[in-house]
Amino acid sequence: MYYDPIFFYFANLLNQISTFNWRIWFNKLFLMHHRSALLSIFILAFFVKTNAQSVFVKDTTDKPPTIAILAPLYLDSLFSNGSYKYGKSIPKFMMPALEFYNGVQLAADSLRQEGIAATIEVIDSRNPYAVRRLFNGSLEPSLIIGMAQNSTELKNMTDLTALHNVPFVSATYPNDGGIAARPNLIIVNSTLRTHCHNLYKYLQRNNSTDNLLLITRSGNADDRLKGYLNEAENATVGLKLKWKPIVLSDTFRVGELLQYLDSNATNTAVVSSLDDDFGKKVIRSLSTTRSSYTNNVFGMPTWDEFPLTKPEYKGVDVYYSTPFLTYSGNTRIYNAVSARYKKIANSRPSDMVFRAFELTYRFV
Repeated sequence: MYYDPIFFYFANLLNQISTFNWRIWFNKLFLMHHRSALLSIFILAFFVKTNAQSVFVKDTTDKPPTIAILAPLYLDSLFSNGSYKYGKSIPKFMMPALEFYNGVQLAADSLRQEGIAATIEVIDSRNPYAVRRLFNGSLEPSLIIGMAQNSTELKNMTDLTALHNVPFVSATYPNDGGIAARPNLIIVNSTLRTHCHNLYKYLQRNNSTDNLLLITRSGNADDRLKGYLNEAENATVGLKLKWKPIVLSDTFRVGELLQYLDSNATNTAVVSSLDDDFGKKVIRSLSTTRSSYTNNVFGMPTWDEFPLTKPEYKGVDVYYSTPFLTYSGNTRIYNAVSARYKKIANSRPSDMVFRAFELTYRFV
């Protein structure tokens, strides 16, 4: 497939759409393979609202509900003086939102086959004007699913939807951002407190006789996590966990861990840190000891994106909490989505694809 003319056609189409108040309708999804890239690169065909039909078509006299998807597409960063700025590629900062879009589209296809009527609109959350117009025009969404990137974005989205009494599903942000008294807010990620409390209970049921290690970094950045684990210990009925507290620097060496490992027991390490590089380093370090030790590692919800199939992580059983579709927990659905995505995009779906598929399918 010759991607060059098609790519520039859709780049031009994106440019045209940038003049239409950033409201995006999705009717079709176009994917292409970049010859110089290792992964597939996809671009969206965005259609301006004219006389387009809803995403799902069904004979009905009832007005179908409208669902708004807020995603950081950075559309105004893609063009300069009316021209697409990135040649034959798509910038990395835009990819999570595009992958999320792909998952939404897969869910839309499934729902359409089931005869569900609904209108889904994708709106660039990086354009404040477009977000503010959600309830000022004809859109009037009955549900909003948003990819908040930080606590400020989450608060702004939540305040807006609360003002209009519309349910808001936070698709990506890993906690509540300090927001309270917002009954319309649905947080699909487990909060860090919930994660720590349930992690403690899980270890109590399944790993209490292991050689338990509580690994944290030096400094105060991860004190909140340790506080949640202490809360869980105080609130839990029954035998308390006996773990060895280990404080390491970001530049620790494997030898600093070896002194705590037991070759006659299963070593279960709990990494109480939100620093992904630190977590990865702990797993890699324990992997180097796999010939002499049996090691488990329990981590944070953010570990969902760790490339755990790489050889450097071999020989360590890694556990983390996630409310989303996974291969181990939802094999049939996971394989079906993966197969469909590979047929369309000739690549493996990212976690954002699965997340968007599940949330759109479930909440629509």
